[in-house]
Amino acid sequence: MDGPWSAWNFNAWTWAWITWIAAFIVLETATLLQGRGDELTNHLRPVFLEHPLTWWVGFGFWLWLGLHFLAPAAERWLLQIVRGS
Repeated sequence: MDGPWSAWNFNAWTWAWITWIAAFIVLETATLLQGRGDELTNHLRPVFLEHPLTWWVGFGFWLWLGLHFLAPAAERWLLQIVRGS
């Protein structure tokens, strides 16, 4: 398989990612159903609220993921500007 879908060759790494994502979804769902506040967002919230640098790094990472997944041409353009080429 060639082109943008070449990463979907179902090899061991692809199955590992699928398993990891599925396990995360199951774990988050189980903690949300219990309703005791043990989900990942409750564990990470104090880190982002107490440390502004962590908040900005997380926000930048979120923006980069948006560009990376949804606008690859804009990501290439941004990288060219940052690199100065």
